[in-house]
Amino acid sequence: MERIKVIILDNHIEERFSIEDILTDIEDISLSASPDTLEEAMSLIDAHNIDVILISRDFCNDGYGAASKIEAEFLDKASIMIESELNEDTMSKAI
Repeated sequence: MERIKVIILDNHIEERFSIEDILTDIEDISLSASPDTLEEAMSLIDAHNIDVILISRDFCNDGYGAASKIEAEFLDKASIMIESELNEDTMSKAI
């Protein structure tokens, strides 16, 4: 079975490392490098044919905006928002 290629877009190093620690224990997942900018992210997603993009709401100060740009460019990729504040507004944005 081919591994699922995942990229984590999060500017908070501790959060990113926590997620990486969890995902590295799953043999069917392959993690890509974690970029610092949206431009780097777009390049890595394209070059490594990433399957799943985990995006923090704070990535590059506007994770929701970054998610919109990524989803417009890569229609065949799964994007999942990482959100620590669960309320009606953030849930609406994430969807």
